[in-house]
Amino acid sequence: MIEKSQFSPETELVDHLVIDLAEGSGEIRPIELQLVGYQLESETITTLTKYQEYDQENSSKKIIVGRFLEEVIKACGSENEEIAKLVLHLLTDENLTRPTKTLAELESYIEGKGTQLKLVLEILTKSWLVLEEPGFPYDNYRLAHDYLVPFIRQDEKFNLREELKQTKEELRQALYQERWAKKQVEIAEIETLSLLAINQLLSGDQLGAAVAGVKACKHWLEMDKHADIDPSNIEKLRQAIYGVKELNRFEGHNAGVWDVSFSPDGKILASASADETVKLWRFDGSEIRTLNGYSDWVWSVAFSPDSQLIASASDDNTVKLWKLDGTEIQTFIGHNASVKSVSFSPDSSFA
Repeated sequence: MIEKSQFSPETELVDHLVIDLAEGSGEIRPIELQLVGYQLESETITTLTKYQEYDQENSSKKIIVGRFLEEVIKACGSENEEIAKLVLHLLTDENLTRPTKTLAELESYIEGKGTQLKLVLEILTKSWLVLEEPGFPYDNYRLAHDYLVPFIRQDEKFNLREELKQTKEELRQALYQERWAKKQVEIAEIETLSLLAINQLLSGDQLGAAVAGVKACKHWLEMDKHADIDPSNIEKLRQAIYGVKELNRFEGHNAGVWDVSFSPDGKILASASADETVKLWRFDGSEIRTLNGYSDWVWSVAFSPDSQLIASASDDNTVKLWKLDGTEIQTFIGHNASVKSVSFSPDSSFA
C-alpha cells in the first residue's frame, strides 16, 4: 500500500505503528493496518509527532480508525449518512459479534429507501468495511472484521437509529395488544349470542335461537380459527342450531315460492309462487284453497290489517285483490312491467 501510493512515513512512525497495532493480540491485523494506513495517508501524517497529536490516553489508533469510518460514511452522501450508520450498527450485536443480515432484513429497518440502501451497501463493500457473502435465496452482508465491532458499538454516532428500532418494536407490541383486545371483544360477543340462543331455545323461541346461533357462528368463522372460544359456548351453539325442530312443512306448489305472509289474526299463511298461484294454508300444514288467475309468476302476497282481504302482485304486470274464500274482487291493470311487491294501507282501504 505504501509503495503503490508513494506514501513514505518516517521510520520512527513505522516502528511505533508496529507496536501500536500489535498491542493486546501480539499480531498486526491486515484490516487494521489497511484502515490506519489509509487514514494516515489521507491526512498526510508521516511523522510520529503528528501521529501522537491524536493521542488521547494512548488511543491514537482508535481515533484514526474512527476517522476512517467517518470518511466512508461521508462518502455515502449526506442524505445517506443515517442509513450507513444504521447498517453498520445492525451488522453488530450486543455480544460484540458480526451477525449476517440479508438485504430484506436490512430493508425492514429502512422502509421506503431501498435504492439508497443498495448504494450505501455498495460503498461499504468497496471500502472493505462490509463483506457480501453469497447465499440462497438472498446474499448476506457481514462486517468485514471483528476488530471493527467495538468501534461501532461503543460510538453513539452509530446508534442514532436504535431508537427507531425500539419504536418499531413498541408499535408491534401496541398492534398486538390492539388485535388481542379486539379479539376479546369478538369472543365476548360470540359468548353473548351463544347464551342468548340457548335461552331463546329454552323459552320456546326456536326461530330466535336459530338466528342468534347462526350470527354467533358467522362471527366465529370470521375470526382466527385458533380463537380461544370456551368449549361450553360451542356446545351451546350446537344445541341452539340443531335443537330447532321443524313444526310443519307446507307442500303443494309446483315451482319456487317467492313470498309468504301471515294473517294479522294469526290464523292463515299465504304463499306466492312461480307456479302462477297463491295458496292459503292452516298452520297444521293443510291447504285451505288455491287462488288462480295469474298468467305469470306471483312475486308478492299480503293480508289486509283486518285479515279479511288478500292482495297479490305478479310478473304479468297486475295486482289482484281477493276475499278469503278465493273470490277475486278486482284486478288492477296499469303497470307496464312486473309488479314485485304489494301492501295494504293501515285502514285496509287501499292496496
